[in-house]
Amino acid sequence: MRWLKRELSLNKKQGGLKMVDIELKKYGEKLLANGFRVFQHEKGSSWLTFGKNGNVGDVEHDPFRGYSFSTVHKPNTTTGEGFLIERELPNATINNANSTFIFVPGWASKQDRDSVVKYKNIDDWAKQSYLSNTELKKSKSENMVGTFEQTIKQTNRNIDDYEKYRKELKQRKRNVGLKLADRQTRTRVARLGGRAKKKRS
Repeated sequence: MRWLKRELSLNKKQGGLKMVDIELKKYGEKLLANGFRVFQHEKGSSWLTFGKNGNVGDVEHDPFRGYSFSTVHKPNTTTGEGFLIERELPNATINNANSTFIFVPGWASKQDRDSVVKYKNIDDWAKQSYLSNTELKKSKSENMVGTFEQTIKQTNRNIDDYEKYRKELKQRKRNVGLKLADRQTRTRVARLGGRAKKKRS
């Protein structure tokens, strides 16, 4: 447990994410890198709420029991705030997060299903949440890597476009050369034909 306290104190000093464990922090960064929006709960930093493409899900992490994933819907007296989908996993993947993006699990009763009202998206959830939430952002280094990768892709596209242009230009020159050669040949043939006619006469 010492490393948990050390990580928490370091984050407080640095004004960081204030996560209670490193593994959950890493998983939050992994979600961000894969296009998810992620919120940390300041009053309960052992779990994160994440969203993508209008879907919302939860992940909770216990250093000794692992990761648990749940669906998220508006609170009600029948099914609370969501259904537990996966429990106490040793490792968390992107597929685990995607598994929470369902209306209700197959084992839910009709009464359970009828009680569920989903949020429109992660913004709708954040607006209606009773917790104090902080949206996590990509670190500067990750943004720099993303920008660098985009620059490389754009450079490669520019090179491809240039090579394509060179090939087209070469083909045009060749076509012009062929047309010019063809025109010169026809001119020579016409001249030879004219000389032949003069000799006959």
